[in-house]
Amino acid sequence: MTHRQRDSNVEKEIAKFMDEKFYASEVQDFVRFEDRENQLKGKDVSFTLNELKNIIVDEKAQTHYINRNLPTFAFEISFLRTSGDWTLGWLFDDTKENDYFILIWPFASKEWNLVKEDITKLDCLLVNKQKIIDLLE
Repeated sequence: MTHRQRDSNVEKEIAKFMDEKFYASEVQDFVRFEDRENQLKGKDVSFTLNELKNIIVDEKAQTHYINRNLPTFAFEISFLRTSGDWTLGWLFDDTKENDYFILIWPFASKEWNLVKEDITKLDCLLVNKQKIIDLLE
């Protein structure tokens, strides 16, 4: 299994945990986008939370740092393709339709190839995408 496949599997398990333990009780109008088209637009979920109505959120989890709660999070601003071309990263990509990110720091009973049942808690932070961009300017 490649690291990319492993990361994708862990992200799916974290999403299941979020659906059951957070979204089911803390938000309204919840929708999870699982189709490829919406995923490519940076849309993982949409929901209403207090005064935030029907926001579109991209979930970002630190899948390689289980149980560490690092006080940092990497945002993809740009990257270099193997062809040598620079490509705009997901933070500044205008094709992404998300308004927010949920940054997720997982805690679990094991640190590799975890499944939903291994997760003990998630520390999460909801961040406004435009405020990040404004701060960087």
